[in-house]
Amino acid sequence: MKRILFVAVALTAFTFAAAAEDTAFSRYPNALGAQFAGSFASGEALGGLSYQRWLGGGLGVQTLAGASVSQGGSYRYNAAAALQYKLFADDFNSWFSGALYLNGLLGHSGQGYGGVYAPGFFAGAGIGIESVVLGHLANSIEFMYLAQLSPMDEYPFSLGFALGGSLRYRF
Repeated sequence: MKRILFVAVALTAFTFAAAAEDTAFSRYPNALGAQFAGSFASGEALGGLSYQRWLGGGLGVQTLAGASVSQGGSYRYNAAAALQYKLFADDFNSWFSGALYLNGLLGHSGQGYGGVYAPGFFAGAGIGIESVVLGHLANSIEFMYLAQLSPMDEYPFSLGFALGGSLRYRF
């Protein structure tokens, strides 16, 4: 029993120590680019421009905003914010870095056409993996469970698996 406790404490300490090391994520804490997320349960897709910042101590924030207008006058928008916690990060060599993090997401979306407006709200939780190539070019993939509330729909609530990703430049 003592060995199991020792291993658990050592792994926890290693995880927190690894998150505090000097990596591409601490040297270049900001990132700008594009992000998307798609829900398999509802078929909804979110996307737009994105900003991410690692604050230190393993905490990070991420924002996303996107909008579109069609020629027929319909429109659609979404905005989201995420709180992230870095579990592990490392520079594997001079040109490649990686991180594993937890992700919690809250957001709002809406669409309209001809005076009818349909709002939507969503919340998600999951994990993400980010890779950085050449110190600055970052891509991530996020696996989440996403809950959506769309009061104007026939079935207003959905909960299911969602997949997200991003392409960003770290600076």
